[in-house]
Amino acid sequence: DSGGVSITLPAGYKTIDHSAYGASTVAAFSSEDGFVAIYVIRESRADLGVDDSFTAKDYLQKIYDTAKGDEISAIEEKNGHSYFTYTQEITSNGEPFMLKYLNISYLNGDDCYLVVFNCYEQEYDYFREGFFHWAESVKFE
Repeated sequence: DSGGVSITLPAGYKTIDHSAYGASTVAAFSSEDGFVAIYVIRESRADLGVDDSFTAKDYLQKIYDTAKGDEISAIEEKNGHSYFTYTQEITSNGEPFMLKYLNISYLNGDDCYLVVFNCYEQEYDYFREGFFHWAESVKFE
């Protein structure tokens, strides 16, 4: 639980410092082994310059339109939430590897939220259904 957002995760996940993810990030979590990271971005409708008709899907479309990465999927729906995925090459300690990101949007009052789940690309199929299950547990204070 962090930044006015709670998410139910399995044992072995912890809250981590989210400052490296940018000013709009209000929470971040990681598995103990570091193979999975989850972070939550919050932006107000006022900051986005939009009115009350702006939906969670509109927010996801805005994120989608500026997404940087490879293999960007179409926006799809699952369990009443809009989402898309993409991959991105990251280098750590001089070694490149691919991450896959699942982006799911939410709306709470005047705030738009993006919950981003990521893991190694080759592990995505293993974690995918878990990500969607965890996404169902997202609550706002």
